[in-house]
Amino acid sequence: MSHNHDHNHDHGHSHNHSKDIQNINVLLIAFGLTFLFMIAEFVGGFFSKSLALMSDAGHMLSDAVSMGVAIWAIKAGSKTSDLSKTFGYKRTEVIAAFVNGITLVAISIFIMFEGFKRLFNPVSINDNQLILIASLGFIINIIVAFILFKNSKDSVNVRGAFLHVISDLLGSVGAIGAGLVIKYTGWLYADPLISIIISILILRSSIGLIKETYHTLMEGSPKNIDFQKVINRVKSFDKVIDIHDLHIWSLNESQIILTAHILIEENSDNKKIISDIKHILKHDFNIQHSTIEIETTKCEINCSL
Repeated sequence: MSHNHDHNHDHGHSHNHSKDIQNINVLLIAFGLTFLFMIAEFVGGFFSKSLALMSDAGHMLSDAVSMGVAIWAIKAGSKTSDLSKTFGYKRTEVIAAFVNGITLVAISIFIMFEGFKRLFNPVSINDNQLILIASLGFIINIIVAFILFKNSKDSVNVRGAFLHVISDLLGSVGAIGAGLVIKYTGWLYADPLISIIISILILRSSIGLIKETYHTLMEGSPKNIDFQKVINRVKSFDKVIDIHDLHIWSLNESQIILTAHILIEENSDNKKIISDIKHILKHDFNIQHSTIEIETTKCEINCSL
């Protein structure tokens, strides 16, 4: 068996630093707005005795923390690779998003717990303060969500912060609704009931984020890559007989890595085949970093896809 290890990695290290800077700037603005209003909302919730408002303030605190973590993660992720972290630090962003998801789950469970307690012991609430502060919170959350929305499409880290804000936006809507119901009907159960409903919605979105980031951390194959299409495309090359030991994973949603063993006919132009395959992997599948081992004898032991 002849092995031609081609380690001409196409690292694709043209990291988009301008995008990192843009994401940081967006997060800093969102962080400032969220943190300032979180203080106002907590004070208002304390004096109005509204669980919906105080839980929303607690959620805004988690928003601010998640944005702070996101900013740190982007800065850490932009560090170049070294002998200790040979793939660099980009996965820091995925870890931060994973932690944000877990934080959201914890907040949701806490809000549900407090809501159920208040169902059995309703508390008198200053409905006018509740409606006013919740309305201001709604406006702030709309602005912050708008700021984060565009960048959330390209970064799972920013998307984690965006989901925090969206769930907080629902919290503001719920708090307004609770205030209106209490104001016009006097039904105090509206406050804890709406808090419980909001926490369930938050729980759903956070579990989705946890699943996505956990898949990446476990080096699962990227969901936008069709394994069979990659196999078929590589095998379609002239002189290529088979492909095995194929592994595809990602550092984050933009940096995909592939390793594979390619069985080719003897006396083939190895370098040209490797170059052509790498070109297709990069331009058809956006796989920037690939390591391909050439074989001319069929593998019989420990070979798998």
